[in-house]
Formats: sequence, structure tokens, C-alpha cells
Amino acid sequence: MKLPIVLSELDLNLLFDYLKWQKPKVKFLLQGLYFTGARISEFLDGFYVEIIDFERHEIKLIKCKRNKERIIPILPAFLPILKHWIGSRKLGLVYPRQATLRSAIRSAERLVERHCNKALHKHVFPHMFRSSIATHLNRRKFSHIFVQKFLGHVKFETT
Repeated sequence: MKLPIVLSELDLNLLFDYLKWQKPKVKFLLQGLYFTGARISEFLDGFYVEIIDFERHEIKLIKCKRNKERIIPILPAFLPILKHWIGSRKLGLVYPRQATLRSAIRSAERLVERHCNKALHKHVFPHMFRSSIATHLNRRKFSHIFVQKFLGHVKFETT
């Protein structure tokens, strides 16, 4: 079994420092992909303002793989970022897009590649954030079951 390529915590610290000087949309996309562990399609098409439960610190992602839904916790480091990004909005996609999902995904992939290359001098693709958060949660002694549910995996072996 091939292990996924992940970004180190140092890489993420360098990236997040670099993002302080970037447009809010770029900053939120990259931080959001990492802290939610969402697939790019879930992040762009299944993440709605009205189904975020700030009191319970939970995000309900819809339109996940195989048209499933899943609830993920809002990690403490992401909570202020998410609240700031949403502001006073009550409805709609968290990361609004004008284009079709397919072109929005491609555009987001290019943003990830361009900014990670500038900050880290590495070729990074969106799914690496998902693999990275899973690895970092695991290293921080979160249970395998928590990480499995966080990623929305049915089988433990997939995680």
C-alpha cells in the first residue's frame, strides 16, 4: 500500500505565514482545505453557511463522495478563521463561486499549486491537505476512529 504524500507541520507554518499577505479568498481556500479535511469538490459544492453549527462546533458537509453527508468537528484553530470569513452571511456556499463546479475545481487547483509553489517551492495538490490533516491528527494521538469519521471513510483500512 502506497502512503500518501503529506505536508509537514513546518511546511504548513511557512504556508500560513505566506498566506497572511495574500487575498482573503486564497487564504481561506488553503486553510479551509487543510482544517476541514474536505475533498475539493466537497469544499466548493457541499459546504453551506446555513448548516454550520457554531454552538456544537460542527460542519455538515453535503454532496460528499457517493452523495453522502458527513458531520465534521470545527477544529479550534479553524473556528476564528471560519467566523471571520463568513461574517454576517446566513445563507449560501461558504466559498462562493461563479463558475460550474468543474471549472471552479480547476481554478482552485491552480490557486493551490501556484501559492504553494511560491511559499514552499513544492508541487502541492489539494488532496495533500486532506492527507496532511489526517496524518497530523494521528500524530497528535487522536483516535483512529475519530480520524476515520473526520475523513468520512467507511472502512478503517482506507484511513
